[in-house]
Amino acid sequence: AIGAMAFRECTNLTRVAPVDSVHAVRNQAFTNCANLDSFKLSVLVDTVGYQAFAGCAQLREVRIPPAIRYIGNEAFARCGLLTELRLPTTLSYLGAGAFQACAALQKVTAYSPVPLDLNKSPGVFAAVDLSKATLMVPFFSRNAYLEAAQWKDFGTIDELPGGLVAAADTILLLKGKKSDTFQLYSNDSWVISSSESWLTLPVDSGSGSALLQLTASANETSELRKATITASIPGVKSVEILVVQEGAALTLQAEAGKLNDQLTADDLRFRSGLVLTGSLDARDFKLLRDRMPLLESLDVAKASIAAYTGTAGSGGSNSIAYAANTLPAKALAGKSQIVHLVVPESLTAFGDESLKGCAGLKEINFSASIASIGKSAFENCTGLKQIWLPEALTSTGEFAFNACDSVNWLLIPRSVTSIGSNAFSIKNLKTIIAVSETPVSLFNAGV
Repeated sequence: AIGAMAFRECTNLTRVAPVDSVHAVRNQAFTNCANLDSFKLSVLVDTVGYQAFAGCAQLREVRIPPAIRYIGNEAFARCGLLTELRLPTTLSYLGAGAFQACAALQKVTAYSPVPLDLNKSPGVFAAVDLSKATLMVPFFSRNAYLEAAQWKDFGTIDELPGGLVAAADTILLLKGKKSDTFQLYSNDSWVISSSESWLTLPVDSGSGSALLQLTASANETSELRKATITASIPGVKSVEILVVQEGAALTLQAEAGKLNDQLTADDLRFRSGLVLTGSLDARDFKLLRDRMPLLESLDVAKASIAAYTGTAGSGGSNSIAYAANTLPAKALAGKSQIVHLVVPESLTAFGDESLKGCAGLKEINFSASIASIGKSAFENCTGLKQIWLPEALTSTGEFAFNACDSVNWLLIPRSVTSIGSNAFSIKNLKTIIAVSETPVSLFNAGV
């Protein structure tokens, strides 16, 4: 470090060369060195202290290093010939009056896309006519600087050339989709290309911002295929957009508890459709619920559900016994994007909260063997339109269909002997058909 007051008022000092070992310039190190006209800070300097260069009236150039973190109060105050500053992204503190009375200051370049907060540093540019000064900022950050304390006082705020931003970094072509648009923002000329022949773009170059359409050939397989769109300003900057196209729904023969090993990371991240045969258990449903964010269609008609006891199932972290042939507790709970679900033909029961909150679900197939529907199994499935309960059903738990408010029609078969409280508390329910000479009591059922 260059120590505090080390060269204070050394009026014969005119120039200081950088010393690589210097990491800091301490308080008042060069204060009032009236003839110092150039100072090149070491690239390692991260701190410039209080009044370190204050009153250096001949100082015309200061190269602020890329490692700088701290510029103290009045650090460059009264440097009356200083005309230009470049403030790197590493700068995290700019002190009060840091550049006050730098009357010749005409241009400041701030490289951080987020304006440095100056609310606790009053008068950073005090006694500088900022109405005649220009502030250059990164592309897409002008509006932020226009609203930021002290930065907004510059008469001109412009964005640096070479800006290039894509509105999204991933584009998904799900369920066989073959085209989409994406927004490219720029203030310069750019070139663009696709890494794969199956994905084409309407242009290979352009200038400024543009809305572009991509076109993919049909994906005739069940594989996920990927391409990269690269847009670049040659020699300056490039951005990449990942395009993923899904073909037909993936079909897998599952082994209970092993689905995690059968699906790839891309399957988990990008699949919207899945057909499973073989066997599943509560661990597999937890995987489908929690780790497949785009899953919309699930067909497990030809699969069976195996029993499982343990802590890794869908119902929670406690050790729980999950019965065979029962959709496990909380199996797909809260998965609102599910719109199509075909349950196993061998299913005999829906567990508690198994489909609670599946708001996108439009219909549900009740296999003929369904005997019971658990507590809150379909609660808040607001997309369901009708409920046609199966002939083998004997009981529904409390709140089973609570708040399924799009349902206006309900059929209750003669086999039902028990209905839990508020099982059918449905706001828009208009018609109930009970197929029995001695229908089950609907007292407390919410209707």
